[in-house]
Amino acid sequence: MALLRKQGYDLVQVVEKWVPQARKRIDLFGIIDIVAIRKDVPGILGIQATSMANISHRIRKAQESPAYPLWLANGNRFEVWGWGKRGPRGKRKLWSVRVVNDADIHVYGRRTPGDDREAATPDHGGEILDTAEQSNLEGHSIPKTQGDD
Repeated sequence: MALLRKQGYDLVQVVEKWVPQARKRIDLFGIIDIVAIRKDVPGILGIQATSMANISHRIRKAQESPAYPLWLANGNRFEVWGWGKRGPRGKRKLWSVRVVNDADIHVYGRRTPGDDREAATPDHGGEILDTAEQSNLEGHSIPKTQGDD
C-alpha cells in the first residue's frame, strides 16, 4: 500500500475480508484484494496480490470470473501483483514485484481446461520501481533485473 501511495494514489484500501468460520480470505468480486484511486486518473485500480509463483493462476482466475469484464467495461483497471524475494545465489535477497496489467492479461487470452499452450510472445510484466526509487520503499529495495535500462 505504501508503494501505491508513493505512486500518487490518494485512496488505497484492502478490500478482501477474512472469514474466521471458513478460515479463508474472500476477495472483492472474487478477484480483487486492494483498490486504489487517483484523483487525476479515471476509474478505480483493482489489484490481485499474490506470490510470484501464483501469477499465472491469478490471471486465469480473473479471466474466468464474470466480474472481470464487467470491472473493465465500467472504466476501471485491473492488475496482478506478484511479490517475491529475488537476488543472486548466496547474496541477500530483496523484495521485488512483478506487475501484470489488464492489457497484458488480454494477451494471455482465455484458455480451455487442459490447454497448456503459451502465448507466442508472452509479456512478463515488469518491475514497478526503478533503481532511483529502490531505497524509498519502507526499507526494502527492488533489485535491478536484466533488461532494465
